[in-house]
Amino acid sequence: MVLPRVTALLLGSVSVVSAAATPGDPFPPAVAGGGWQWVPMPGSKCMDGQGTGVYIRRGHSDSTKLAVYLNGGGACFDTATCMMAATNPQPGKPGDSGIFSTDEMNPLHDFNWINVPYCTGDVHLGAAENQVGGAHRYFHGHANLQLIAARAVASWPKLETLLVTGESAGGFGALASYAVFRERWTAATGNSDLRALLLDDSGPIMDDAAIPVCLQQIWRESWNINASLAAGCPSSAARET
Repeated sequence: MVLPRVTALLLGSVSVVSAAATPGDPFPPAVAGGGWQWVPMPGSKCMDGQGTGVYIRRGHSDSTKLAVYLNGGGACFDTATCMMAATNPQPGKPGDSGIFSTDEMNPLHDFNWINVPYCTGDVHLGAAENQVGGAHRYFHGHANLQLIAARAVASWPKLETLLVTGESAGGFGALASYAVFRERWTAATGNSDLRALLLDDSGPIMDDAAIPVCLQQIWRESWNINASLAAGCPSSAARET
């Protein structure tokens, strides 16, 4: 099985955003009474150039479980789609229902959480700066996730369980960027016993009949999505279109 060709095409002639694996600072301790807290991420960018951050919520003090949730909100690849894509660098708090519930009936109730806003327009995969939809856009989704992963490892180096998930654009991002998070712990801590899980809510693997090749080409050239794939991924192989 391979990733959809939306995340499996050659590098285009665009400027590549560096996303080197560098050490990060730990996230701040839990706020009084627990709950979500906003943490700015220096070096991050939305597609309009604004900085963004993440919401974190710490589980109990000795929790070794972490879940990363990537938000959705459309995609930016022409004038119309860029107008409709999510751009808020700091949306409202995620809340405490559904998978975020602290009720013990929720199998994720005792997890630490990182909630990633979506303002890059590139389904969390971009590594480029381009003129798209009549404006200069910063497609830094992949670089933003690298920054987040570095701080996550610094915060929870002895992780037992990792879950990467998301919805809509975040589903595509979770599918293609799962390795970004998993490999961080393996490389940084030697944690080969990590139990890592991917829950792709709504970013399914699709073929050329579902996503026309010409549209895939636009995404490739706009976002440089191949830069976010794991090294050696067979889906990155060249092919004629």
